[in-house]
Amino acid sequence: MKSEGAVLLAAGQGAISGDKIPEMVKADIAFHDYIYAASDNPLIAPTASMHWRQMRRVMGQVLRHAEPPATIWRQHAEILAAIVAGDPVRAESAATSHVRAAASRLQLALEAMAHPPDNQAATPDVNVRTRRTARSMGG
Repeated sequence: MKSEGAVLLAAGQGAISGDKIPEMVKADIAFHDYIYAASDNPLIAPTASMHWRQMRRVMGQVLRHAEPPATIWRQHAEILAAIVAGDPVRAESAATSHVRAAASRLQLALEAMAHPPDNQAATPDVNVRTRRTARSMGG
């Protein structure tokens, strides 16, 4: 398990050095698939697969705007180390921290784009979504 995980971590680092978001997302998905398989729980992969379309989009946005790719792969290495060490409590804690940190940073980045300082304009895409969301919420 350790050697397979090391190959995936190296692939992730290689994707970072290539600075190509689609390759980084592909490596990230391969790592997640590996963790699902390592769990020996036949329900994780099919349950997660229902969410992968949105997860790929979120991963791309996290990589573009929120979490430095090196940080993500350092977190992956911590998760893998805990799994290899047979420490499920540490693995769960590392995985939970990984997801929460990415979600929190993405939320902050999206809020900053939706409400830029007076001297900067938000990207049109974010403004359109923000207006639609405000209208749908009665604003």
